[in-house]
Amino acid sequence: MATHWKVESLDLDNADDVLKMAYLRLAQHSHNEAVPDDGEVPEDELWYQALNSNPKHPNHYFGVWDDDRSELLGVTCIGWEDYEDNREASFVELDVMPPYRRQKVGAALAQAAVEFAKEQGRPLVGFDANDKVQAGWRFLNAIGATHKLTGRFSMLKFADVDRPQLEGWVARAAERAGDYELVRWDGPCPDEHVDAFVNEQNVMNTAPIDDLEYEDEVFTVGRLRDREQVQAARSIDVITMVAVHKPTGETVAHTDVWLPQRWPTKAYQNDTGVNPAHREKGLGRWLKAQMLLNLIKERPQIDNISTWNAGSNDAMLGINYAMGFKTVTEFGEHQVRADVALEKLAAILG
Repeated sequence: MATHWKVESLDLDNADDVLKMAYLRLAQHSHNEAVPDDGEVPEDELWYQALNSNPKHPNHYFGVWDDDRSELLGVTCIGWEDYEDNREASFVELDVMPPYRRQKVGAALAQAAVEFAKEQGRPLVGFDANDKVQAGWRFLNAIGATHKLTGRFSMLKFADVDRPQLEGWVARAAERAGDYELVRWDGPCPDEHVDAFVNEQNVMNTAPIDDLEYEDEVFTVGRLRDREQVQAARSIDVITMVAVHKPTGETVAHTDVWLPQRWPTKAYQNDTGVNPAHREKGLGRWLKAQMLLNLIKERPQIDNISTWNAGSNDAMLGINYAMGFKTVTEFGEHQVRADVALEKLAAILG
């Protein structure tokens, strides 16, 4: 690499205390900068998010140290999901501490990550930028990346929840969705529900992805169990609720929340999906309202719940905003072919 910055591979899974603490300082700053409304993330939670816990979900890290190797000036992580779909796709997270921006640290890290992606046969590389750091958008434009989707990260404080409204949504479900019932489980999907749940999960392929080059995911029992194994390794409690069509027994909608044990005041609203043949019956509102009411009752220590949606997903955003969610950060999902990015990065680095 034609740069004075030395980029090194980082083995977080076998890190010593110096690497661990340097990584945590950078990761905490990155999180606070992108989502300031979220507050401090417990160090253990940040750390276990970073570690590899399943070979189907690999993460590879590179970093640049300062001269005395006490602080990381920047870190990049490249990862993917190793299944039969999206065999070319990879995703890069790139963070540089503010004093070292505009000094080509990010370019050196990006070059290492994209070269690695290409070597691994993953030449379609994704990056994101957020509206709190405009320099990130300019950098991605400079390396030839195209903005393909805008995502909205939204948050709802439990203190601001309108419980009577949610209770009203649940009550009205009897009028609009009398042929359906809700089924809940905590933790891994029970074997008696797994085939129906996996089949229903493929509805997430109908969620908007705008201009992203991304194939439909092929959801299988094995893929579900891999995800559950990662959640368990990271000490994330998961609560899932599905809607079952009583006349047919078909599972037609679902929602799930992730609850990090190491961050008990935090909740994440993960996927919510409804089979297109069963929409316009209020199933999404019913599921999300019942889930949130349950959390308020069962986990009163939670301060807020966050979620991510494509900015073009009007239906789900409409439900979220009606519940009281407010967008706190917008993300721009970008993609670039490895050869394009490497040519641009070589010119930047000189």
